[in-house]
Amino acid sequence: MGYGTSFKPDVYISKKVFNSIYDLEDQIATKKGYIEDTKQNILMYIAATPKDIFNEDIYSLESLQTHINSLFESLEETIYLVNVLEMFREHILDNDLNIKDFDPFKQEKYE
Repeated sequence: MGYGTSFKPDVYISKKVFNSIYDLEDQIATKKGYIEDTKQNILMYIAATPKDIFNEDIYSLESLQTHINSLFESLEETIYLVNVLEMFREHILDNDLNIKDFDPFKQEKYE
């Protein structure tokens, strides 16, 4: 058996509510699709010639750098979110929990 570090993260997912495990999995798939699209977009810039790149939105090297930086920032944020959502899915499935128990808008009935 190998060795490693085990920990239990305390994670807060801002402004996300899921109706079902399928809703959560759909969100993960959508974000993974965005990641792949962004990777392809970045690869397009690598292979492109200047006449292919420059247009009304990207008109100088500075604007190109700004655009590429925003793609990388968005990619980093989305990869992080996918990792957190996958940890949440694993937590739900491994512990046989109901995803509705994590709904912040759930109304408790008081008797």
